[in-house]
Amino acid sequence: MLLWMRNQDEQRAAILKTALNCRCVKDFRPLIETICLGGATEIQATAKAYYSLYGLHLEEDLKTTTFGQSQKLFLSYFRTDRPTGEVAVDSHLAQDDATELYNAGGDGKRINGSVLMCMLTSRSTAQLRLTFDTYKELFGQAVQKALKHKPRVEFEEILRAITKCIQYPERYFAKGKCNIKIEIWVKL
Repeated sequence: MLLWMRNQDEQRAAILKTALNCRCVKDFRPLIETICLGGATEIQATAKAYYSLYGLHLEEDLKTTTFGQSQKLFLSYFRTDRPTGEVAVDSHLAQDDATELYNAGGDGKRINGSVLMCMLTSRSTAQLRLTFDTYKELFGQAVQKALKHKPRVEFEEILRAITKCIQYPERYFAKGKCNIKIEIWVKL
């Protein structure tokens, strides 16, 4: 028996297709993991594999299966060229970003999702981690906690998951990975 596995880009594309086509509750974890852990090159390679496998553009499927702020967030990730790799971090920028997040929320207990979305799509993962750490140092609570309030809104839940995946990937994967279905193709 010959075990045949797709390359990594095709695997991600297949998982994304399954998640986007779910008729019941949408599972955004594969999208979150792709955008948090992959750089612009990986995201573009996944989108290319998606098109080669399904004859559809990933952006078009995102447009038809996501809505509102969540759609804007996912599409902006797939359209921007976020810095990746070994990128220098700037502590002054982190402090400015943390302060902007705090002030944009009004009372300091909430975070403005649009401001956070802009940062998520334009900063490197290392810069975001420093910003989140700085936010906690300056204002006494984690970014995820400032996004956690009632009533629960899908967009804010997605932002919480993204910030957790970026800041604490080991916790994110320890908690959520057990529910993700992995396909293995066997060729006889």
